[in-house]
Amino acid sequence: MNRQQRRAARKRGFVIKTQSIRNLVTGEHFWFELPDDTTWEDWSVTRCIPPDVTVHGPFKTQEESDENQRLVLLGLQCKVVEGGEWNPAWDRPQ
Repeated sequence: MNRQQRRAARKRGFVIKTQSIRNLVTGEHFWFELPDDTTWEDWSVTRCIPPDVTVHGPFKTQEESDENQRLVLLGLQCKVVEGGEWNPAWDRPQ
């Protein structure tokens, strides 16, 4: 997905599917964006890096990898705020 597509999609809202991986020998971290036609079920079964994706890295820590994901996918102007966890009890009367 190119930059213009990401900007257009951000306006209407969508899910960006990424996956982080770690080299167990060197301890380096990498990440890549899953293609739009890949489902989480496909990824959980194959656990293979798709041949047509760009792998970003290496990074020394997972935090560096996460920060690079935010910069590449969302840009410098975007602020990411953790939303917290969903509590199923919120749907029930109190």
